[in-house]
Amino acid sequence: MRDYVILENGIKAYLAKPYSPKVNNFYIERKDVMKQLISSLLNFGPSVETEKVFPIIFGPPGVGKTELILQAAIMYGNNASLWVFQGHADISPEQIVFGQRLLPPNSENQIGETFLSAISSAIVEGGWCLVDELGKIPNQSLSLLLTICESQRDYLDSILLNQRIEAKPGFRIMFTAQSNEMDNLPHEFTDRLKPIEIPYPTEDEINLAIKRKFNKIDDHLIENLINRFWILWHTKKRNEYPTYRKVLNLFSSAQCYNAMDTRLKSLDNVPFCGISESNLELAFKYFK
Repeated sequence: MRDYVILENGIKAYLAKPYSPKVNNFYIERKDVMKQLISSLLNFGPSVETEKVFPIIFGPPGVGKTELILQAAIMYGNNASLWVFQGHADISPEQIVFGQRLLPPNSENQIGETFLSAISSAIVEGGWCLVDELGKIPNQSLSLLLTICESQRDYLDSILLNQRIEAKPGFRIMFTAQSNEMDNLPHEFTDRLKPIEIPYPTEDEINLAIKRKFNKIDDHLIENLINRFWILWHTKKRNEYPTYRKVLNLFSSAQCYNAMDTRLKSLDNVPFCGISESNLELAFKYFK
């Protein structure tokens, strides 16, 4: 893949580096949610009249919103590059499109180097783009994304660059957001999106994720640990739903406590160790 593009106005703009998602062996496919996501990304071609759909996956933290899209890119992306644009509260409208790095005063280039954002890079390369944590981006900055979420207008405009960046075929954009942020997004933006809710995982899905993540632990032992986990959870977290992130982090902490019991000589290349019920209980003790 090329490192930069020359824009129509002659500016040399460097591309953001794409993200290379890895196959997650303990990923639990939420088939109904995946079906909604992939159906919204279908491109029927110019001979079929259809409205483009722009999916936004929303749900509570830790239920697998981002992972769902990363696995979809692996399974259905047909080797397309994937860019991830991380939302946060300090993003300005122009940073949706590009950024600049100033060079030393004695440099021949007095303007500085221009870098396209992950969104713009996906647009010019015809790749996939995930805008993660959409609800963290200020509303005034989201206005710049309106044109790319219009069925008939596949481009971004930048006033500072004096440039229109048009999308190549194959470009797809997806969003994630927390459930409690959906109502705060501007309606003129959400009206262009297809909301897809991802709920809390079921107990069976949690159990399967644990077994896949810690598949080197004896089957009988992992069953006992899972049973002990649910007893502890229902005792200490009665009013809280478990998520993949919290549960797997808790089991990972317990495994680290087990490793500490083996009198480690180094923090690197730690050999595999199991999980004891006492260390699972210890992990719960410090679990927030």
